[in-house]
This record gives sequence, structure tokens and C-alpha cells, in this order.
Amino acid sequence: MADYTDFVKYIHPDVMGCPEIAITDAVRDSIITFCEETHIWVGDEIAVDIVKGQRTYPLTSTPDEYIFNVDKVIYNGYTLSPTSVNELESAFPEWRRFESDPTNFYYYRQAINLVGLPAKDETGALIVQPVVRPTRTSSTVPDWMFEEWVDGVAAYAKYKLHSMSNKPWTDPNKASSCYVDYTAYKTKARVMKEKSYGKVSRTVEPVRFGG
Repeated sequence: MADYTDFVKYIHPDVMGCPEIAITDAVRDSIITFCEETHIWVGDEIAVDIVKGQRTYPLTSTPDEYIFNVDKVIYNGYTLSPTSVNELESAFPEWRRFESDPTNFYYYRQAINLVGLPAKDETGALIVQPVVRPTRTSSTVPDWMFEEWVDGVAAYAKYKLHSMSNKPWTDPNKASSCYVDYTAYKTKARVMKEKSYGKVSRTVEPVRFGG
């Protein structure tokens, strides 16, 4: 694991006078933002037991890794299609009473919500690929985050620090330049993620409600 202090030497020379604790806080915030904007950190698959008639299945984060989204949800080998409550209400107001094998899902507050109430109990029938970010109390990240993305993390951290008001290291021009640099790394990470996780082999088509 890489400690947030490992990133400091890539930032400190550009923000002389800034306390190390402020830099490490900026590193944490930078990695959180980077993960949220790129979905680059994909967690281990989670097998979930299906319970007859149960729609909602909470996911549990760890002390250092917060599940903020999901990359893929698979039911009995088929990838479910994401949807939203607004879409469901518009297309099929009776969706809450719709009984069938799950075909769609929506994610809300660290929980998978199935569209189609399961008709039976099934052990490990739901496979969830979570997307995670560091928690706000974390102090380390996986080594690959440091080895592959230290420059992108440093760019956003410097943007945050240069954007602070009335500090010796405040510099709006440098802040703008660092944000441009960060955007390039963000784009690179998104492309990398799409190449690795963008294709699915088996997908259940969304239900045409009311048709």
C-alpha cells in the first residue's frame, strides 16, 4: 500500500511553505475526486444471496474503501441494465409490484435495487462489481494508484492548494495550469477504464414496461 505522504515530494516543491498535513489532505481529496470522475478503482466482485420478494440489497464498504457506484450487476450470468426511479415511474408506474426475474436495477445509497421482485431464494445469484474510492479517513491507497497515477493526483492536489485564498502558495495561474494537466490524466484514465470494462458479453434487454 502507498501512504498519502508518499505523494508529498511530488507536490511540495511547487507549494513551498504549505504544511505537510495540508498537502496530505489535498492528496486524499485529489484521489477521491480522481476515482469519482474516472471510476478507475474497481473493487472485487461481491456475490449476493437473493431473497424471495426482496428488492434492496445493501453493499458494505470497508474502513478504507467506500463503494460509491457499481460498474456491473449480473443476475444468474446475465448483465442487468441500469435504470432510475424517474424512468421507471414514467414508463411503468406499477413497477414496484412487478414480479419476475430481475432485468434492471438502480443504485442508490450503497444499495442495489432490483426491478422485478425475485420469486425464490438463490445463493450467490447476484454478482456486483463495485466502484470504490478512498474513505475520508483513509491514509493509504493501493500501490498501483501511486505507481500509475501519481502525476495526475499531484496535479489536482496542486490545483487545490494553489486555489486556496491568501496563502504564500496561492497562485491562480498555476492553479489553472495544474487543472489542465489533471484533466489530461483524467481523460487517459477514463479511456483505460473503458478499454478494460467497457464491453459486456451477455446483457438482458430493458423491459418494455406496459407494452
